[in-house]
Amino acid sequence: MIYMTASWYLPKCLLFGHFLKSSSKNWIIEFYGSGIFFVAQLITVACGIGLLAALLGFAADYIKKSQAQTVADYMYAILHEQSCRVDLAFFESPECRDTLFRAQQEGPYRPTKIVNGLFAAGQAGASFLAVAWLLAVFNPLLPLIIVAAAVPGILLRLSYSKKIYEWQEKKTEDERRAYYFHWMLTGDAHAKEFRLFNLGPYFIERFRQIRSTLKEEKLWFERRRVMGDFIAQASTIVCVFASFAYISLKAANGEITQ
Repeated sequence: MIYMTASWYLPKCLLFGHFLKSSSKNWIIEFYGSGIFFVAQLITVACGIGLLAALLGFAADYIKKSQAQTVADYMYAILHEQSCRVDLAFFESPECRDTLFRAQQEGPYRPTKIVNGLFAAGQAGASFLAVAWLLAVFNPLLPLIIVAAAVPGILLRLSYSKKIYEWQEKKTEDERRAYYFHWMLTGDAHAKEFRLFNLGPYFIERFRQIRSTLKEEKLWFERRRVMGDFIAQASTIVCVFASFAYISLKAANGEITQ
């Protein structure tokens, strides 16, 4: 926020800096002694802010990637330790193998995704509190209306998230089967048999069928989730701009004064 404000304000000062040196009564020139010196300082400050913003951006990207790698290594360590501790019967149970497969597929990235989601939710919450405070100054009911408009979207997203999770849990066996076909097609364990008996086209077709079914079912959920998110987002946007229209109308009628 500070960088955006500075990046807007400093170029404005630079564009109109030549007017400063022609005004001997300007207190800024009287303080610095020269309009040229003042413009040079503005350029230096703007350059410093740009360099600082770039440095912070690179640092944030590095920290994000480092965190993702650290979490992934930690989750792999947990998976390896637990795999060595469990009884042999665990590997003979289809349900346990499904659980292990989901942990292998989602464990390395899911915790980082959750943390990033929490940070994004915190930023959105802070922005909402700022807007709600501004709207509450004019009418205490405006923030409540916006919250009421956002609640259906939140409930809808939670509902679809639960459905998608249940679907993924139900389709873990198909995911494992597709991964098994992929392993057979790309590994060296069955390379001789595949070439000797010409098994490649059969397993390729089986893999495509499973992946096509999984893709269609997942996109079915995603289409409905996206439509629900759009309706919820649209209702929130309409309420926000309706609040702005209400404030503008009161200001035009002279009901809001400084």
